[in-house]
Amino acid sequence: MQSQIEQQESLARIQKVITDRESKSGFSTIADRYKWTDDEQRLFKLIELLRDRALKYYSNRVKSLQANYKLFCQKFNEKFGKKELPHILRRLLQDLRQENEENLRDFAERAQELAVDGYPDTPEKFAETLATDAFLRGCLDKRAALVAMDKNPESLDQAVQFVRSAAANQKVIMGGKKSEVKRVTFSDTEDVQEQEEETFAVRVVEKDDDTRGVSASIEKRIKKTEDDLAETKIIVKKILNILNQNQGQNQRSRSTYRSPTPERSTSPYRGTGCFQCGKEGHLAQGLFAVAG
Repeated sequence: MQSQIEQQESLARIQKVITDRESKSGFSTIADRYKWTDDEQRLFKLIELLRDRALKYYSNRVKSLQANYKLFCQKFNEKFGKKELPHILRRLLQDLRQENEENLRDFAERAQELAVDGYPDTPEKFAETLATDAFLRGCLDKRAALVAMDKNPESLDQAVQFVRSAAANQKVIMGGKKSEVKRVTFSDTEDVQEQEEETFAVRVVEKDDDTRGVSASIEKRIKKTEDDLAETKIIVKKILNILNQNQGQNQRSRSTYRSPTPERSTSPYRGTGCFQCGKEGHLAQGLFAVAG
């Protein structure tokens, strides 16, 4: 009976060690004391003591890691081993960015780890809020992160789900990103070193052909427009010449035109001829009577 009580007390101390993310050397000591020689038995006892983040970390591992006691202990120490000082972790949290090959779940765990260790004396909810904000800011897919941010996620797990959902929707609507660069390797059988070094990045030929086709079409249209404009200028010039010629002819015809009304003579004999017969020496009969 006393040995069972001692065993329970020892397990309670181990639980505190693992929950506080301290070294698991205490667990190994207890396991040796109670002769837990089988790795499977040690792993089972260790899982019973996991709590909170430690249990969540174990649940998210692959099956092969969950079943291997030594490998899990190694990964567990790497994850919850000795940490940097809190103020350093806070700076790292501010500049947190997702790596190119890092999935969303691992990136979220890294953000949560920095938030919890960087603010050790704060409530868990506050640390999770900081981790959520840092996670959304550091996501590689900015569009998906913006959609998730607009939904105001209440937890880090919810933020991860929102980002995944937004990324999947974008892929369905817009399609996958088309690669603009192909990697081509040119091999040289005579020189092994050149075979390793002669790797070049070339642009996709189809895209260049499309670009050249569009440029050629635009240049052709511009050339046709310039030709039409030159032809229009020639036609307008001919019309102006014809109008100028017609205007000159009209002016000359008006200057040579004579009025049918006879002009008054300035001769000194003006008015001495008869108005009826036109002879000199007499006037028309009755002219003075009419004038009088």
